[in-house]
Formats: sequence, C-alpha cells, structure tokens
Amino acid sequence: MDQKTYLIVDFIEDRAITTCSDGRTVEIEFENIPEDSKKGDTLLHTEGTYVKQK
Repeated sequence: MDQKTYLIVDFIEDRAITTCSDGRTVEIEFENIPEDSKKGDTLLHTEGTYVKQK
C-alpha cells in the first residue's frame, strides 16, 4: 500500500490546506501537524499523526 503525502499549500483560520498525493484537497487542523510547519512542507500521515517528510 502506497503511503499518501500531503503538500501544505496555504493556511486558513485554524487549518492547513494541503494537496494530497492522490489529487484531493485536504484540510488538516493545526493541532494535528508539527508546530513549525510552513507552506511547501510535505507531511506523511503515520501512526495516527502527521510528520514532516525528510
């Protein structure tokens, strides 16, 4: 199974707006992403949390 990635493209109110590797737009609440996240970061959803892809 391929792991999906999420590219942060914007921030609105209390959410990060991301583009998923499957083409969907996904909104993720700030409390669920690393504090130092910024536009252009790529996140992986692993073990129930989002982490920055290295």
